Amino acid sequence: MPLGLAVLLGAPPAPADGTRERDTARPLRGVVRPRDVPAHDGVYGRFDGDLFLTLGAGIDVGGGARVGAVGRALLFHSAGVTLGYARALGEADVEQLGFVGIELRPLFLPRFALDLETNSPLVDLTLDSLALGVGGFFAEERSDSGRRRAGVEATLGFGVPLFAEARGPWIEARGALRPALHGPAGQVFVFLSWYEPLLSPLVD
Repeated sequence: MPLGLAVLLGAPPAPADGTRERDTARPLRGVVRPRDVPAHDGVYGRFDGDLFLTLGAGIDVGGGARVGAVGRALLFHSAGVTLGYARALGEADVEQLGFVGIELRPLFLPRFALDLETNSPLVDLTLDSLALGVGGFFAEERSDSGRRRAGVEATLGFGVPLFAEARGPWIEARGALRPALHGPAGQVFVFLSWYEPLLSPLVD
């Protein structure tokens, strides 16, 4: 079509090299659209060290009230050892209580490996803190049938990070079932703890 006639009719002029443009709805090959990058990596500092040391203090209730402390060493925030001690300040059925055991947190590594994290630090860290444990205890009771007892305990616990990071302060609860006690067999330890990552000689 002549250029002047094309302008009068409102049609786009043909390119000078004789080629013609074609409209198409087909997507162009090689066009890459960027993916949305998550705001968090799903780890939240749990790989800052292979070993986490924790130390906490709080109140243990069940058969009276006691104040005490608990410490742990956790490998990759998933498994480790725990020990603690609590003592009553006033009259209580259980006047003193000590415990030591192993702890397993089975959710973190499988959820991370399968990309099941929610991208919410508070939710993920709280879910992954679910802890199962077994160990032994010794106690001093105020009862007619005898004061000192020892036995096996089974535990269940979880925690909430106050700053939504693995390192720092947590509010935690640890429930324990101790059938060998003459008084109430169940106790709950609520405590404020601090988590600190370390690099052990195992990774040097």
